[in-house]
Order: sequence, then C-alpha cells, then structure tokens
Amino acid sequence: MGALRTSELVSVSYFLLLAVMAWTRPVPRPVRLRTGAVAVGVAAGVVFVAGATGSEPSAGGAAIRDWLPLLLLLLAYWLPSALVTGPLLPLERVLLAIDRRVLGSAAGRAVTRAPRPFRELLELGYLAVYPMVPLAFALLFSAGFRSSADRFWSTVLTAEYLCYVLLPLLPTRPPREIERDRAYGGRGAAARTLNFCILDRASNRWNTFPSGHVAGAAASALALLPLLPAAGAALLALTALTAVGSVAGRYHYAADAASGLAVACLAFLLFAL
Repeated sequence: MGALRTSELVSVSYFLLLAVMAWTRPVPRPVRLRTGAVAVGVAAGVVFVAGATGSEPSAGGAAIRDWLPLLLLLLAYWLPSALVTGPLLPLERVLLAIDRRVLGSAAGRAVTRAPRPFRELLELGYLAVYPMVPLAFALLFSAGFRSSADRFWSTVLTAEYLCYVLLPLLPTRPPREIERDRAYGGRGAAARTLNFCILDRASNRWNTFPSGHVAGAAASALALLPLLPAAGAALLALTALTAVGSVAGRYHYAADAASGLAVACLAFLLFAL
C-alpha cells in the first residue's frame, strides 16, 4: 500500500467534505445521492491510485500521480455547483457596492476606459489562467524539480479547493450576468469573445468567492518562485494581469480577486516555504 502524498490527502479530504455537504444541503435527494457518490468515488480513486502504484512507484505510476491533480481540479470545480440552490443576494449587493467604489476610482476608470489594445491585453491575461497551472508544473517538472511535485500540488490544490468548497455556502452570480456586460463594451474584442465562448461551454455558471481563477494562478506562481525565481516572477506578473482583467472584464468581483490572492498566499505559507 503506497502512502498518500500530502496533496493526495488534501484531495481526499476535500471530496469527502463535499460528500458530507451533499447530505446537509437543501437539494433534491437524487442530487444528494449523485453528488455524494461521485465525491466518495473520486476520493476512493485517489486512494486506489496511491495503493496501486506502491510506496516506490514505477515511472508510469509516478507520472500518473504527478499529473492526476489536473483532473481532480476540474472535478473539484464542477461538483459543488450541484449543491447551489440560488444566489445569495445580500452578498451580491455587498460585492457590487465594493466594485462600484473600485471601478469608480481614478484607477478603475483608467482601466475600464483604456484603449482597446490594453483591454485586449487584460482579456488575454484572464484567458491565460487556463494553461497557467499546467504550465507552471511543466516548468517545474522539466527543470528537474520533480521531487517538489507534492509541495507544488499541495499549495495549488489547497488554494483552489478553499475557493470551490465555499461555493454552495456563498453562491453568487458573476457580475457580467447581473450587469448584462454593460460596463465593458460587450463581446467585441477577439480575446473577450474567446473568453465568453469558453465560459458558455465550460463554466458552472456560478461565481466563486474567493476567485478560484486568481487563487490557482497565484498559488502556482508562488509555488514556483523559490525553485525557479525568474519563471515564478513572470507568472506572478501574469497573475496580476489575470486579477485585474477578471474584475475589469466583470468575470469576477474585486473582492473575489483580492480574497483569491489572500487564499493563495495562505496556501503558500502552509506548504511552499
């Protein structure tokens, strides 16, 4: 029986917690059964993979365990949305009030009224969040730091899981859904059109507070920073672009982005130092 890595223990704990939440949320019984069964199944799958590969896994077994977290992140993102019963309107009002102050400030107006090339850059920054986590791990892997894979994934998974597990408890709609996209000029920009295309097809349609996008990007950059400083710094700069773009483009609230950064720093302090 192979011992669980710290990152695998984090994943098992997250999915078992989701299974418990499935039975405490006011959702239809079939949803409880389905969500709980999938969550327990995923947790059991992680344990099975660890056991099947043994304490000294082959190269293939180690690679499976190294890259499995990417699949777990997708499942972790989708499952909690089944437990959402509706938006938490008082929280939405608070988040929108904060955004009005942020976007109404001089800096906020400068960003939202910036020339189209700059807005395209922000949209590309938001778009870049999707490959950022696998890219960061690939850089780590290719640079010979495979022994740090568990620490990397412990940092990234903890940051993202903390965002996702709060979704059923703090559900809100994305600001673009409430404002009908009036604050940022529609879908005209090419990168924005692609962002909307991805969200229309792959999003769970709910807003995560804190932002899982920002938390995952920041956590992967921070986890990389001590080992590959130049690459980590570059990804931190890209994370900043992602955070600003997520708010300016109305994909997330300002409080989402700020709290996502805070969660990533917390995860980094827990595992990556």
